[in-house]
Amino acid sequence: MLTLSQGAAPCTIGAYGASGSIRQYRCAVGKDLDGALQLNHDYKIGTDLHCHVHWSPIDAGVGYVRWALDYYWSDIDTGPAGAAPTTIYAEQVSSGTAWVHQYVEFTDIAAGGTKGLLTSSMLIFRFHRVAATAGGPDEYGAAAVPLAMDCHYEADSVGSREELVK
Repeated sequence: MLTLSQGAAPCTIGAYGASGSIRQYRCAVGKDLDGALQLNHDYKIGTDLHCHVHWSPIDAGVGYVRWALDYYWSDIDTGPAGAAPTTIYAEQVSSGTAWVHQYVEFTDIAAGGTKGLLTSSMLIFRFHRVAATAGGPDEYGAAAVPLAMDCHYEADSVGSREELVK
């Protein structure tokens, strides 16, 4: 289950594609979305998450787009306890063609400590566009459309035997 809401510096909403009848978020540098992702009960406890972004440029411009994911990975009865979130990044050059579906991976998120040890684990996050590492003229100047951000994981069952126990 995924929830998503406007962040503190919200991305705008605009038409996706030529027809204008489908609308999606458009994120310029410094704009964000907040959300939470609950891992399904088939998640193999103690394994890492492999997250990535599906996105599109809105015009023919070419340049680097960099996404950041600030997150807390929280099991039931655990929380951030005042600690700062962990941040990972994904960066890619735009295709040079408007509305092309692109895909870029984040660094893996490691399980362990108090993360990924129970069913119903949650990733609570801020997803945002940040200045590209290359910066300057190599940065894609227009807004980028985050189509989806998802995490893959190892599964070891079709679910759990009980609501909170494998």
